[in-house]
Amino acid sequence: MDLALEQTARNLYEAGRSDSPEYVEARERLVAARAAQAGRNLRAVRRSLVELAEYAGRLGIRLGLENCDHYYEVPLADELDDLFDSGYDEVLVYCHDVGHARKLEHLGFCPHEE
Repeated sequence: MDLALEQTARNLYEAGRSDSPEYVEARERLVAARAAQAGRNLRAVRRSLVELAEYAGRLGIRLGLENCDHYYEVPLADELDDLFDSGYDEVLVYCHDVGHARKLEHLGFCPHEE
């Protein structure tokens, strides 16, 4: 995935151009590119998370899942339920980074309240 797409969107947003056609195009391209890979990436994260949770559970360690700083990262808010539904409730906890959430909200990707 072209990581420069998000940087382009961020640069345009910071320049006050979030209503420009360039911003809309960069944002739409980023959403489409992420959607094309989201299923595969989420499955890989889930496999790794299950492996880590099994190990952490045996050691009495809890694992925190933090909301994303970048739109291309996994998991986004609507993907968290799938990861928490892995059967490791005693091991997994959610860590909410307000700064990450606000950045994605300002860029028009995910409402912070999600």
